[in-house]
Amino acid sequence: MVEAERAANEARLLAEAAARTAGEEARYRAAEAEEERKRTAPVQEQAERDTQAAQEQSKKLQEAADKEKRRAIAAQEAANASKKVAEEQVKAANAAKEEAERKLKKGIQPVVIPTPEEVSAAKRKVQYREDLFHFAVAGVAGGGKSSLINAFRGLLNKDMGAAATGVTETTLTMARLPDPNAEYPLVWYDIPGAGTLKIPDWQYFNTQGLYVFDGIIVLFDNRFTMTDIAILVNCRRFKIPTYIVRSKADQHI
Repeated sequence: MVEAERAANEARLLAEAAARTAGEEARYRAAEAEEERKRTAPVQEQAERDTQAAQEQSKKLQEAADKEKRRAIAAQEAANASKKVAEEQVKAANAAKEEAERKLKKGIQPVVIPTPEEVSAAKRKVQYREDLFHFAVAGVAGGGKSSLINAFRGLLNKDMGAAATGVTETTLTMARLPDPNAEYPLVWYDIPGAGTLKIPDWQYFNTQGLYVFDGIIVLFDNRFTMTDIAILVNCRRFKIPTYIVRSKADQHI
């Protein structure tokens, strides 16, 4: 009986000791686990932050790539549209060229409208002023334009300041001749005669910048030329007052 009790006590003591040992081991393991958790928590949190940042960066890169792709598609579409417009313009230009050549072969003169830049340049060339009236005298070479201008200005051909005159054409460049009477706000222009310049009849009006004048006198002697007709047609187109004057009438009667 005593032996049994002693054995039971020893067994109980052993069990209690084992329980204490197991409890201490469990607490030790738990402490180690907590320490490990505390040690690895920042790393885990950093890893999570890095993962999130990587995901956000990947998303941004994907959005940028998608945006660039859309931009490239839009640029390609714009380039295709520009190419199509350019091709249509080239086609239209070629058609216009062919039409102009066809008309030229038939003797139909093309209509050439000066650009705003050309108008400004022509006004600078003639020293255009808004407070003056600018009169151009144009016509065939040797038709008497300079003599007519001298007469309008109240000068004889031999007077000082008169426009140069001669049997043949003496005006090879445009001459600006203000009226000597200050009461008359007129400026006369002696235009080089047709035939003295290597300019086609239908280009004479634009080349000489006649579209900037306030009035034009077309002077002819014994017959009208294609240049005279071209000047009159363009004057009507630009609504410029035009006067037709015949010179040397006494020589042709």
